[in-house]
Amino acid sequence: MHPDGSGMKRVAERGGWPVWWPGSDKIGMQRVGPEGNQEYAVLTLATGEIKVLPGLKFNGVNYPFDVSRDGKWLVSTNVQHISDEIWVLGGKK
Repeated sequence: MHPDGSGMKRVAERGGWPVWWPGSDKIGMQRVGPEGNQEYAVLTLATGEIKVLPGLKFNGVNYPFDVSRDGKWLVSTNVQHISDEIWVLGGKK
């Protein structure tokens, strides 16, 4: 979208908690997967391709997240209570 509000374009039919992926040509997002649990996916803006991050298992939904600037780390929590667990995942790009 342009600063004046024109040029708005939908880039995904479903998803939430969008974060810029390192390199600024992709967006990470949370989605509800086929089993009703959350999954994280990465959308490539130029192609519209969406890839689900493999190997992450969630029970339920509402796990906001962010990605480190170098793309090696992902941080998440389940936001069920004011004070809850925080997870850091990664180490590889």
